[in-house]
Amino acid sequence: ASGTPAAVAWEAARRAGEAHGLTLAIGLAVLLALWLARRLRSRFPAALPAVAAATLLVWALALDRLGVRTVGAVPGGFPVLSWPGVSLTAAAGLAPAAAGIVLLGFMESIAVAQWIAAREKYRVEPNRELIGLGLANLAAGLVSGYPVTGGFSRTAVNYQAGARTPLASVVTAGLVLLLLLALTPLFACLPTAALSAVIVSAVAGLVDLREAARLFRIKRGDGWIFLATFLTTLGLGVSRGLVAGILLSLLLFVARSSRPRTVVLGRL
Repeated sequence: ASGTPAAVAWEAARRAGEAHGLTLAIGLAVLLALWLARRLRSRFPAALPAVAAATLLVWALALDRLGVRTVGAVPGGFPVLSWPGVSLTAAAGLAPAAAGIVLLGFMESIAVAQWIAAREKYRVEPNRELIGLGLANLAAGLVSGYPVTGGFSRTAVNYQAGARTPLASVVTAGLVLLLLLALTPLFACLPTAALSAVIVSAVAGLVDLREAARLFRIKRGDGWIFLATFLTTLGLGVSRGLVAGILLSLLLFVARSSRPRTVVLGRL
């Protein structure tokens, strides 16, 4: 299927010869800088100077005129509050897509939250996460925003930069407001390859092969569900992989429930 990870990887490999040399060099340079910072165990968020340096390079040498794609003009100012005009007909038509977005968004949020929680040794309450996502999406709907979720890439970048408490989100929101009011011209020469390198570097740290091996040792059935979900996602896409994982988990739950472990105690 087009757009799946496997299809994208195959297309990228097939058209590797068409890569733009300057763009590729910028992306690889930022990746190398982030890798070196990780090896040196630097506590300073290396993504910030790496992206700033790439932006200055594009601006100083006018690399955007040579084919390096940049973010371009970013509209500034505060978002305008407005009540969305949704009729019953439109709501009925949007309901199936909205249900899919809710399912995928919540599963992605809770998955990355549990990954961070396992590393930082705290518990995640799924019900409170769902309430928080619901309130955030209601607020986004009033300013014509995108659906809100806890994304793998954004969370990974935030965590890699040293964020450990919700205060990081408050600081981020304040900086975003400042940028929208006065500093949007600074992003005109920001190369998209640099941003891609930051995301790739951060998300690569989410790959945990040890957890997969641990699942097979502790509960082999869960390990097979993990593998089946991964392969389905790789070949057919995230939504189908998610559905496959849910169905397999339900089947395993029913199978385990129908054959409970019993112990007969008797007097010797």
